[in-house]
Amino acid sequence: MIHMSADVHCHWSEAPPSYRIYVDNDLLTERTFSWAGYQIYIREHMVCNLDPGIHTVRVENCSCHGDFKLENLVVEGNPGALHPNHIDPGSKQLTFVVS
Repeated sequence: MIHMSADVHCHWSEAPPSYRIYVDNDLLTERTFSWAGYQIYIREHMVCNLDPGIHTVRVENCSCHGDFKLENLVVEGNPGALHPNHIDPGSKQLTFVVS
């Protein structure tokens, strides 16, 4: 089992937006972000059975409100675990390697 965490940030107004977190293609959680996005973020803790190799964690907006992004991925206690070729300017997806 692989333990990891990532911070979910959201800037929104009007109605609180909802989001889903996926690791690869597996849905892990769905939540509503009802806190002030300029003050609060949610640290999602995830435990997954992952084979060695390249994987992704991504956030998906389930509503038409707000803008979500992922930051500060930690895999097995190692911060900055991003894959060297990771590129996502919108910070919706983080690519990482499991050894």
